[in-house]
Amino acid sequence: MCMKAANLLALMIGQRRDRLHFEDTLALLISFSLIQVEVGGRLFELHRPVQLSVRQWLKKQGQFRQLTKQSLRVMEAVFPSGDYETSASCQMLLPHLKETIRITESLDKNDHLNVSIIIIRCGWYLLLMGKDEEAEAVHRRGLAGRERVLGTEHPDTLTSVSYLSSVLRSQGKYEEAEVMHRRALAGYEKVLGAEHPHTLTSVSHLGSVLERQGKYEEAEAMHRRALAGRERVLGAEHPHTLASVSNLGSVLERQGKYEEAVAMHRQALVGKRRLSPES
Repeated sequence: MCMKAANLLALMIGQRRDRLHFEDTLALLISFSLIQVEVGGRLFELHRPVQLSVRQWLKKQGQFRQLTKQSLRVMEAVFPSGDYETSASCQMLLPHLKETIRITESLDKNDHLNVSIIIIRCGWYLLLMGKDEEAEAVHRRGLAGRERVLGTEHPDTLTSVSYLSSVLRSQGKYEEAEVMHRRALAGYEKVLGAEHPHTLTSVSHLGSVLERQGKYEEAEAMHRRALAGRERVLGAEHPHTLASVSNLGSVLERQGKYEEAVAMHRQALVGKRRLSPES
């Protein structure tokens, strides 16, 4: 029976593509109540004792590592972006992702990079769902993995730094978020240049966390820098540019510079209406 369950596992993660063999194996497991079928036959759940038995059998057969690597690649391919529209799929896959990550500690660097890619999507989903502490833990793990494999100044590592900064900011951990945003900004400036879109996004994020701390003058300087850079690189009516206009308006308003703040908010409103006339 372990062999049958292992064959099913191999089929499910893409090692074999014989549809009839898959269905025969599945029918046998269902008949013994070792597997549960859900959502119109599209999802299958192996009971925990079956999972443990299959895992031990695969280890004895020398197939466990290979299938673990394949399952990780499948998870990297199917786990959604983490945006709100994909939340149902993320919720369904999250337990499987956690289990996959748990058993990948001994894999090679490429597999750890795949884990980091999935972690970013998962962390974004957790953040949008308001699960800030889980999101922070996930992003810390992703960052540690990329630092270990890619180094501290690789653009992908800096992306993980930026995501972690955003999670910290959402929890009100502004001082630590500021440190992380400054690290991301310094890294992007060094690796990508002062006016790369990623650099300008870091400038904007740093401005926002400074504003949250009441450091309005420095926040204003950051938002002005982001706006000027985005106008040059992206154009005056790009959504990111208009976001910078709005951010600048907000920090001016906090300082009592109401006339200039109104001008910025009007500029942002007019630009957004041009982009979306129906709104």
